[in-house]
Amino acid sequence: VRYFFGLYFVCRREVIEWMLKTLLERVGVNTVVSSSPVLSTGFGVRRLFSSTTIMANSDPDCLFCKIIEGKIPSKKVLETEKAFAFMDIFPTSKGHTLVIPKYHCEKLHELPPEEMADIGPAIVRVAKAIGATDYNVLQNNGSIAHQVVKHVHFHIIPKPNEQEGLGVTWPAKKGDEAELAAVADTIKGNL
Repeated sequence: VRYFFGLYFVCRREVIEWMLKTLLERVGVNTVVSSSPVLSTGFGVRRLFSSTTIMANSDPDCLFCKIIEGKIPSKKVLETEKAFAFMDIFPTSKGHTLVIPKYHCEKLHELPPEEMADIGPAIVRVAKAIGATDYNVLQNNGSIAHQVVKHVHFHIIPKPNEQEGLGVTWPAKKGDEAELAAVADTIKGNL
């Protein structure tokens, strides 16, 4: 017997999953039941089933959403309420790890601030755990910026030597002072 929104009922796990999924969808949460850590909601329902998480704003066609859901295997190194970190399967160096939000969106500016809460600390924790003296943190937005998987993600790429890790060319040139000031004013005005 479980207590659920003031109602008592006796039912199987599948019915509980369906009821919770339906209810959350009605309040505007796109849900996915996954095989990650324990479900714990603010609805008075805790540990209904021991290995299920509801993931908000998932894309059923997204490679990274499928990894979070456990539908595609990964070498997970860290999972928090809102972040997931796993080994890159095409590493540029030993320890190359991805940190992603569980919330699905393509570009960083589309990520709600509350969904970003665990990302910064997760990046720091993973970078420390990798143990590299030198490393890059890379995040791309859009195909011409070299984003391949359309789900916000951060690469932590150890740079053990000149040959391994991220190779960066930086076509820098001296900025025009007036133009820099104008662009800074525009950005400040947009904040």
